[in-house]
Amino acid sequence: MVILVPIMNDWESFALLVKRIDDVLSQEEIHAHVIAIDDGSSKRAEKILTDFHAVEKLDILHLRINLGHQRAIAVGLAYCSKNLPGQSVVVMDGDGEDAPEDIPRLCKAMETENGEKVIFAERSRRSESYIFRFFYMIYKAAHWLLTNRGIRFGNFSIIPARRVWQLAATPELWNHYAAAVVKTGIPYALVPTQRKERIAGKSKMNFVSLLIHGLSALSVFSDEVVTRILIFGFSFIVLCLLTTFGVLSVTFLTTFTVPGWATYVIAVMAIVCLQMITICFISCFFILGMRKQATFIPERDHVFFISGIEEYPCMKNP
Repeated sequence: MVILVPIMNDWESFALLVKRIDDVLSQEEIHAHVIAIDDGSSKRAEKILTDFHAVEKLDILHLRINLGHQRAIAVGLAYCSKNLPGQSVVVMDGDGEDAPEDIPRLCKAMETENGEKVIFAERSRRSESYIFRFFYMIYKAAHWLLTNRGIRFGNFSIIPARRVWQLAATPELWNHYAAAVVKTGIPYALVPTQRKERIAGKSKMNFVSLLIHGLSALSVFSDEVVTRILIFGFSFIVLCLLTTFGVLSVTFLTTFTVPGWATYVIAVMAIVCLQMITICFISCFFILGMRKQATFIPERDHVFFISGIEEYPCMKNP
């Protein structure tokens, strides 16, 4: 089993996390190969212990530049598919909020599903601030409205070897791992978990990071998002036309007096209608343009972003 952890300068948390992973897995007699994806860190890894029971190997895969959390995961999964075939992969954050104690539960759930499904840790509680939770709720509502899909899980998961192989050929993986699993129809199941507090340091997730993360997820469903925007746009245009027709009919075909403000309402609706028509056309051309672009295949193209791998030999205690 491989445990994939994207890291950006948070080496203190990572060192503590690996020790906790080793403690948990040694109790369950599970062995693992831990790979940290160094997402263009400006700091070097220091004070990483290698005296483990269950962690057989520890590698740091260095990326040339900072790609962002989701693309670092994509490179890591593509690397595992090409260089470590036949291995199931656990994806988890390096700050400790994804509890190592849940890894055995994910493994057992995968075995129950006969290695056919990706097993995600379902979030039952978040540990962030109330302001972050508020904006996250807005994001979840927007995601549901635009894709008709709720958000119940993040990156923390275990992927059977066959599904790793499939994901490595999935272009959507480059934008968002969890959304790519849903978009491609790969079967998955959920295991309820609670996110823990950070092991060390402060969270780097802020409003801008959340916005980028949300847009990355929505980009995977761009066809569906644009289709819903088009449906809403054309529905609004039809409503505007019917309203205008009704006002004009009352004005010229009946003896009823139309209020003066009705003229201004029609003018405003006409302007908004033209704007919606413009948005619909732009959306159509955007989707057509996207289909003409070259497709990024993670397993084929990930090698361009890897600058090297640093191996730490792990000494096993008796």
